[in-house]
Amino acid sequence: MATDNIHIAGVKAIYMTDVESTPMAVGEFYPSLKVKNPAGDTITVNPVAAAFNERFRENESYPAFILKDPKSGRIDTLTWDVLDWDDASVALYLGSGTGTTTDIWMAPTDSYVAEKTVRIDFLTGWTWYFPRLKIAAAPGGDGSAAGSINLQVVAKVQPLGVLEPFQRIATPALVEEPEG
Repeated sequence: MATDNIHIAGVKAIYMTDVESTPMAVGEFYPSLKVKNPAGDTITVNPVAAAFNERFRENESYPAFILKDPKSGRIDTLTWDVLDWDDASVALYLGSGTGTTTDIWMAPTDSYVAEKTVRIDFLTGWTWYFPRLKIAAAPGGDGSAAGSINLQVVAKVQPLGVLEPFQRIATPALVEEPEG
């Protein structure tokens, strides 16, 4: 029996760029904007724990973000782990404090969040496009001999003018690198 459902599985690539007043269009991304893929080439669209806490009053719903609102179907938050992180990943997700060099990373004194325009391409030929995501991360995991310390990333979908906060489209081709 045929279905209209579209299944998205297997992250092929994630591309990020800084949010400008007008975000980069989904068809304007180029290869060097690619960031390291998440561990297992997967992202989570339904985290178990609250991602961002916001003020709320008694008798209101607990503000834990369920990624897909059951009424609107909109994605609210994404999470993923970066397993094989490098200096560029640390700077992207954790920021850099005073004194950071090519050999030493210093944590910023303030909590770090970044606002990015993000394109996630999937192996199935579909792309998720977010004109504006607020991204925060922290190292975490098991530091034992058999474990690993990952960068644990959470991204909150943010509105940006009249643009839809999330789009699912057929994967467009990347454009050539800009000169300069």
